[in-house]
Amino acid sequence: MRKFVLFSAILTLFLSVQRVRAEDDPNLASTSEIVQSEGLRYIPKDKLQDSDKKLLASVVENIDIFRRLPTKSVVSDHDLYRFSLENPDLIVAIWQKMGIKKITITQDDEGWFNFTEGTASKGRFKFLHQSANLHVLYGEGKYSPKWMLTPISGKFVVVLRSGYWIDDKKKKCIISRLYAYGSLPLGGGNLLATTLKPAYFPIMDENFKQCVAFVARLGDTAKRNAEGMAELIESLDEVSEVKREKMTQITSDLAKTASPAGNYAKLAKYAKEKPQTK
Repeated sequence: MRKFVLFSAILTLFLSVQRVRAEDDPNLASTSEIVQSEGLRYIPKDKLQDSDKKLLASVVENIDIFRRLPTKSVVSDHDLYRFSLENPDLIVAIWQKMGIKKITITQDDEGWFNFTEGTASKGRFKFLHQSANLHVLYGEGKYSPKWMLTPISGKFVVVLRSGYWIDDKKKKCIISRLYAYGSLPLGGGNLLATTLKPAYFPIMDENFKQCVAFVARLGDTAKRNAEGMAELIESLDEVSEVKREKMTQITSDLAKTASPAGNYAKLAKYAKEKPQTK
């Protein structure tokens, strides 16, 4: 009996240690309070406008849902990654052309990105802070699943940290770590959070994974088929001409680096023949 009790105590201690190690592993998903506070410390509040500080406070002072998503590493061009991240309307427009996402995003004159996803979700978001290594985003919206009588309104804050390096094969690499905070309606936040977590967390993880991977594939496509990429970007009428031109320049540079005598020559020819807009 003594041996069994001792074994049980050792096993319990071992499992506790493993659980702590899992929470401390920065590459794994986490919902711990320690990691929740960690993400908030990265926000440069002193650099935010007063109006943006109020938006931030409306979420971080009443957090119902939190998750640090699993860290993602990918081989991708650094400029393409950042431009894609800061211009989600352009990426979504490409998705629409490919028929792979039923979502729309448009940017208004005040910097807000307005989004809809089918008939179930709509809202808006904006960047509170943007730099090479850190992006802080605030958003608000409504989710209207068929199984609920009334829409779920909520606010969210996203903290995304990015790191860049070149590996021993001279490939550009990026590591992304995302902290997501959600605030749900007063009075029902805890119940809704408990209900939504099991279903929503896997979706968050998979969407983040797919988005990061898509940017990498976009860069690969630009290297292999520069002319086709340029034509695709030019066809995105719902995106501003300034953004299209910048994206074309980035993919042009990628093509030039990958194959100076091949794809880049095709892209240069396309740019020369492209009709000039007023």
